[in-house]
Amino acid sequence: MEEYIKHRDKVLDYIDENLSRELTLDELSEVSCYSKYHFSRIFTNLMGETVFQYIHRLRLEKAAERVGMEEDVSITAIAYELGFTNCASFSKSFKNHFGLSPSEWRKKIKEKKECFQNTIKMGNHEKHIFLNNTEIVWKYLVKNKVDVQVGIQELKEFPVVYIRHIGTSLGNQERFEFSFKNLLQWAVPRGLVHKADILVYGIYHDNPLFTSGAHLRISAALEADISTEVSGDVGKMVLPGGKYAVAQFEFAAIEEYSSVFEFLYTSWISQFSYKSDTSRYCYICFLNSPDEKILRVKLNIPIKFK
Repeated sequence: MEEYIKHRDKVLDYIDENLSRELTLDELSEVSCYSKYHFSRIFTNLMGETVFQYIHRLRLEKAAERVGMEEDVSITAIAYELGFTNCASFSKSFKNHFGLSPSEWRKKIKEKKECFQNTIKMGNHEKHIFLNNTEIVWKYLVKNKVDVQVGIQELKEFPVVYIRHIGTSLGNQERFEFSFKNLLQWAVPRGLVHKADILVYGIYHDNPLFTSGAHLRISAALEADISTEVSGDVGKMVLPGGKYAVAQFEFAAIEEYSSVFEFLYTSWISQFSYKSDTSRYCYICFLNSPDEKILRVKLNIPIKFK
């Protein structure tokens, strides 16, 4: 099973990198190192959908993210950039999946942004703090519950080892703990865990605002040297550097986390001359153990200039 998961993850990464162009079963089965028949059967068993159902869904979810967040880009352009060749069929598929047409979806996200921004203007405890005369940090009380400190930072890239799973993690904490413990069991004997304050990461391969919990891909990860040899269902990747919106906060319930994520992603970024950068991963850094009741985290959302 570990070997199947390893090859599955390789195919999933390949699809992510080539989502905008036509992908064939021959091509994907070659990436997986299995025959077409074997690859198709394994993929469906592991993912609960065929490879082309998966690709179609992923394109729709990426389209939903961009349609909602990139108001300056036409819906037609987004559809073509994500590999849809027929706008009418794209609109039909989009509505079947999300219950709204792309234009209705864009309007809905715009209204959410305005709602959040009005909440801020009406006194959502915003403060400004200047650090070293270079970095500005904003503070908010989101939904009158969660204190959030957020700023814009330039982060460096770094390599990680990971175990990836499919399905909601922060809503089902035991699943993330299970993946993390499996990763530790693999990492400790190899000398990769050599300090008490080692940081744990949760890497989003999908945006939880647009991908349902059942399909959400997230990886439990630890920092490691780029030369680290991986095995079994443990993979290796480099988290890219660049400009990020970095938010630090504590939460005890998934609803609190979700409200902060939506606030930052839907509204906070758009107040400035930035938009989310969908070519890079959004990831969480856990500042305490992932099995504690109250979690302290840094949420890093990749951004770029509009």
